[in-house]
Order: sequence, then C-alpha cells, then structure tokens
Amino acid sequence: MNDKRIQDQKKIILSHHHFYKNNFEAKSSNNDIWNKIEGYTLKLRGNKKLLKLFSDNNVDLILHGHSHENKCYSRFGIKIFNAGGSIDNEDTSFYLNYIETDKMEINSKKLLFDLQESFI
Repeated sequence: MNDKRIQDQKKIILSHHHFYKNNFEAKSSNNDIWNKIEGYTLKLRGNKKLLKLFSDNNVDLILHGHSHENKCYSRFGIKIFNAGGSIDNEDTSFYLNYIETDKMEINSKKLLFDLQESFI
C-alpha cells in the first residue's frame, strides 16, 4: 500500500465483517443458542491487528456489511461505514450511504427512501 503510484490517492478497504463489538441480539432469531453460535463463529478474529495494519498504511475508509444495521463510526483514526441495514428495516424504508471523496477528505450522508412511495 506504500506504492508511490497510490500515495496521494484515497485508500478504501472492503470487508464483509464489521470492526466493532456486537452488543445486540440478531434480529433474525430470538433463539439464545443461535445468538451464541453466531457470536462465536462469525466473529472477525484479529480485527485490532488488521485495523493497525490499515492505519499504519494510511487507509482512509473501510466499507463493510455483515451486521444488519446502518452504522458510521471510527476506529484507529479510520472512518468505517456499514451498509448492512440498508434493506433489513422494520419499516418500508431503504437506506443508502452516499459517499464523496476528493484528495482532501471523505464525506458521507445517509439517504432515506420510502419504498411504498417509490412504487406507487
């Protein structure tokens, strides 16, 4: 990632797994056993090492899914966006994360669409 050809470019990482501690039960099931299995088997092990590697290599943004919620947060000085909640909502809404980049910064905003209004 330190190649001179990309030093002045924004570095974006795509990952399936999230980089935060998941403190809520899965919406997909109220089953306690399932939540324990999901918490153990789907956990990204070594995420602090990955985040340090990304930070040491000046990564600007991480995009991920995995959990079914729409989150924007920061770890190790890196902006992180999760679009996993874009369609798994309790209402008829659809969310998009709109991201703009230039050489200086990364900006984002969450756009909300009502699916019932869109198709009527």
